[in-house]
Amino acid sequence: MSDQNRSRRKPSTKQLLDWARRYGVRHSGEPREPIIAEASGATFKDTDGKEYLDISSGQMAVTVGHNHPKVVEAVKAMADKVIHVNHSLYAEAAILLAKRLAEATPAPLKKVLLLNTGSEANEVALKMAKMHTGRFEIASLQRGYHGHTGGALSATFSSRRVGFGPLAPGAYAIPTPYCYRCPLAMTFPSCDYACAKLGFEMLDSQTVGDPAAFIAEPILSGGGIVEPPPGYFPAVKRMCDERGML
Repeated sequence: MSDQNRSRRKPSTKQLLDWARRYGVRHSGEPREPIIAEASGATFKDTDGKEYLDISSGQMAVTVGHNHPKVVEAVKAMADKVIHVNHSLYAEAAILLAKRLAEATPAPLKKVLLLNTGSEANEVALKMAKMHTGRFEIASLQRGYHGHTGGALSATFSSRRVGFGPLAPGAYAIPTPYCYRCPLAMTFPSCDYACAKLGFEMLDSQTVGDPAAFIAEPILSGGGIVEPPPGYFPAVKRMCDERGML
């Protein structure tokens, strides 16, 4: 076989896995099959032509389905116009999107910063909280997940933290409001949000006097799809207000 024909030959799954191990960097273990070649709707197809049902929705980020025609059309249309501009400039489409988002959100959420990932969004949220309050300490739920970047990882306690130290100072975990497996072996609503009260008592005993914010998912995804009980977040909001935290 000539070098030209060999270069055109489709690499095997085995070859792709070998290249992935040799050239790729992963945080979730060794590369393994299947290797995804294409996707559509709720399914994807591997390099051997086998189809799979994607029950994770692309790690929960593709809720409209893979390669949705309207999404593909929008990406192509924008790529024909402008892909990237200097951060000191605005693209027209970004302004129009920010306006639509601001109109759809309740007060006082009327400012928009468009970012790429959840980790990046949480990094900026923590940064804004620290800038606004002039403080640096962050409280988060023990089963919460906020990302793999430095600051977000420091506030994440549901995934492995071994090998990344030292993490950002001033990150504190409080008990998760997991009523099905209550960490305090109590029952809602008679518990009266005991996990939150204990958590903030723990925070008070550890803080150096600079609590900036509490961060949590409305439903804890990586922690097991945990939904806090009704009224939990208003109760936490009151405790944050008492301490001058966001």
